[in-house]
Amino acid sequence: MNFGDVLQLSSKFSVQRMMERDMFEKRFYGEIQCPNGHWMIAKNIMSFHINNNGELDTESIYDPIIGCLECAKTMDINSKNNFRFSVETAKKRPPTPIYVHEFMYPMMQAYDSVVMDVDGEVGGNDQTFNMLAGRDLMKQMKNKEKFVLTMKLLADTSGKKMGKSEGNMVALSDSPEDMFGKVMSWSDGMIAHGFELCTKVSDWELMKKEAKSNPRDTKLKLAYEVAKLFLGESSAKKGKAHFESVIVKKDAPSEMPEYKLKGSKNVADVLVESKLCSSKSDARRAIEQGGVSLDGNKIENFEEKAIPGILKKGKRHFVKII
Repeated sequence: MNFGDVLQLSSKFSVQRMMERDMFEKRFYGEIQCPNGHWMIAKNIMSFHINNNGELDTESIYDPIIGCLECAKTMDINSKNNFRFSVETAKKRPPTPIYVHEFMYPMMQAYDSVVMDVDGEVGGNDQTFNMLAGRDLMKQMKNKEKFVLTMKLLADTSGKKMGKSEGNMVALSDSPEDMFGKVMSWSDGMIAHGFELCTKVSDWELMKKEAKSNPRDTKLKLAYEVAKLFLGESSAKKGKAHFESVIVKKDAPSEMPEYKLKGSKNVADVLVESKLCSSKSDARRAIEQGGVSLDGNKIENFEEKAIPGILKKGKRHFVKII
């Protein structure tokens, strides 16, 4: 099995930029090694060896080539499968240039398959062209067949995918409360696909019809089924109870982290030190957007002093200042 490392460093539509290697490794290894995800797939399907193309000497091979090609671009291409999204969306908005180094992506991914001598490659259906390129190259260079398995992507009716950039990515290591809340934040257009791809509910077409007439209740069912599948039924019940109490009724949760206030500190400091925010700039942004409150009172001043009470960020994150 082939997990992409180097190729993921250039990963998005619009103009693709290289993701920093340490950021990629932090994201990839922090998520894929979750026991409820990666091993659940492995033990239930087959035994296989996992390769990581980051183990290859790719830095000396790929980086200079990409560095040179980032300086060149093409403004007009035919509508091939792997560029269909860029071409079609260009008709609806000012066109985004497609740089020449983006043409290297299918070739590099294809050559990875050859060098690593993989038997198969699994990916989203947006990677069909790239994976089939590897299949063809494997035939040409090694006279070997490689199977390609594509899966639908979880997206709404407009094509917008679930992901980190949208703030609604569900990680297999999420708490029941976070997993339930994130599914509830999905757009209504993702409900039917969510039942099809992320649950064991067989009649997801019925759920699609119900979503049109009652999207909120149908999404509650979806969030429950997703949490039940990945975390267990007791966790699903816990996530649902938390959502209905904290998000719907706006009650404070019965259990929350505690922060011991020492000396005089402003709310921004507490947000960072309690890990509700990742940095001072993140805390400032949350306050400016009106997403922070202390005992129900909205915090409007970045320098406001913290006092004992319930500090809340957004709809789902709480800490008790003692």
